[in-house]
Parts: sequence; C-alpha cells; structure tokens
Amino acid sequence: MWKASWNFFAKKNSNAAFVIDEYGGIEGLITIEDLIEELVGEMENEYESSIPMIQKSEKEENTYYLYGGLSIKEWKESFRIDEVEYKGDTIAGFIISLLQRLPKKGDIVRYQNLVMKVLEVQRHKILRLSLTVSPIERKVNL
Repeated sequence: MWKASWNFFAKKNSNAAFVIDEYGGIEGLITIEDLIEELVGEMENEYESSIPMIQKSEKEENTYYLYGGLSIKEWKESFRIDEVEYKGDTIAGFIISLLQRLPKKGDIVRYQNLVMKVLEVQRHKILRLSLTVSPIERKVNL
C-alpha cells in the first residue's frame, strides 16, 4: 500500500493528499512524512519537540521554566488557574497581552500569585520565560 502512495506523490509532485472513502467522502489526509514514518518509525520535526514545555527549576523553589509556545490550556491545568480573560493560544501571547506592547528580555508580569519573567526573545517572539509561584496571602479578620 505504501508503494502505491509513494508513486502517487512522485507523479503528482505533491507532499500531501486527501484519502477518499468508497462514498466519495474525505476520510483523512496522508503526507510523505506519514509514509516515511511507516517505514522507518517516528521522526521528530520542528513542531514536535521532545523538550518538555514546563521544567521545574533545580535551584529555585516554586520556580519553573516555560517555553513561549506552551498552550494556555496546559498552563491553566498545570498551575491551577481558573479563568483567564484571554482568547489566544499560548502563554507568550498572554504575556504580550498583559504587557500591552512587544516583549523585551527581562520584562516581568504579575498575574494572580504568579510572577513571570521573560528570559529569551527572538525578534518579537517570547521563546522562554520563568514562572515563580508566590504563596497566596490570606487576610484574617479578627
């Protein structure tokens, strides 16, 4: 089966094709990468990183290192954040929305009990940041 697919891609000079079922409906999408992975096993590309998006600091307590591409959903789940008034996809975009300007290395943003510091910027994209969880201050009424 892979040989016929490979020949199809070669003849059409394409790297992706829709798979059509017997009723003429679209069943899915196949790429050259899918074929190669079928032959040699999983390959890693620039979009599939084996580096964890969240790493705990070995030196500082309650501090984590995050990659800018970390999804807001994963960030909320990992740090038990309830609701965020942000409609974007990544923690980098969230920080930029809080800054209300383009980020610079060293920028610090506070959100709830979190302190986030921009560690690495490429052009205007946040690549890496640190996040420190501060203890929640509770007021006691006497």
